[in-house]
Amino acid sequence: IALRRVSKYFRESTDLSILTRLFVPPIREPWNLGTGMKVLLLLSIFKYGLWLTGMTMFDLMNMATRTGNIVLVILVGILFPIDWFMSILAPYIITYVLVMSITHSEKALNFLAKHVTRLVSRDLSYSVANFILKGSTRLYRVSFVIALIIAVTTTYIGMSSSLGAWIGSFVEKIQEIGSSTGAPIFLLSALFEGQIASYRMTAYISIFLAVLGSIIITLVLLTDMDKELAVLRARGAGLRDLGRFVYGVVFTVLIMSISVGLLSGFIWLRGSLSSVSSGIGIGFLSENIPKPAMVFTLNDLLYLCIIFGILFLSPLVIIMFSQRYPVAEKLRSLV
Repeated sequence: IALRRVSKYFRESTDLSILTRLFVPPIREPWNLGTGMKVLLLLSIFKYGLWLTGMTMFDLMNMATRTGNIVLVILVGILFPIDWFMSILAPYIITYVLVMSITHSEKALNFLAKHVTRLVSRDLSYSVANFILKGSTRLYRVSFVIALIIAVTTTYIGMSSSLGAWIGSFVEKIQEIGSSTGAPIFLLSALFEGQIASYRMTAYISIFLAVLGSIIITLVLLTDMDKELAVLRARGAGLRDLGRFVYGVVFTVLIMSISVGLLSGFIWLRGSLSSVSSGIGIGFLSENIPKPAMVFTLNDLLYLCIIFGILFLSPLVIIMFSQRYPVAEKLRSLV
């Protein structure tokens, strides 16, 4: 029933989907950071700086305490709730700003056209860059959604593998400490095992999100590329030329989104592991407790490749639907 309704919808609809309306307006809008977004961006950069250096707010508080400056201690104390809030919000802010900065930068898109898109589109690479530069706002929002899916997947799949590789040595060590302190070893082990399972489950949901992302890319580009594909067909372009143009756009969008998502995700993962290490050190007041290291298994890498492959399936659907109508009829409908 679902397949019949979807096929009927594609045959009859010109606006294609309610999903595309989630990314309105369909025209390109100038992008500027408001005052509130600038403040959040500065706080996000501060949070990412802590994650990159492996520091936490507890480390800053220890440094402030050693100085004996009460004002500095109070300021760091005020930053604690802000830091917790930015731990949740910073990945989204940084990912969004990076994607929007690249997609609205002529220099960045021309660089991609020259060094990346040319691998797929060849002489059509700069046409691809121009299409993206003057593209719709919803295309940029789709890029952000894809980057966010990659960032979340990288973080959660990395956390599950890293904690899974670390939990054995951790339990062994706290058994030594627990024998003299009476620490609830079973409860601690069960807590981390539960966290690992929740991280893994969240990472598996990314398969569904990748399929949804591929559908959204298809629906948005089917609408936005309608005119360009019709003009190419009118000029005598064959399936190979249409494929080069479509794959050039999708390749550029996905390479940019995947790169931003991986960068943001790895920093997010590093910060999450640092938070676990800091909490363990404070909880046990011992430097001999093993700290979790960043670990990715071969299965994790294969899983990420599967997600990338799902996202790259959308051009085939776009090319197929671009051939639905005779080119003369399509051009008349666009006038």
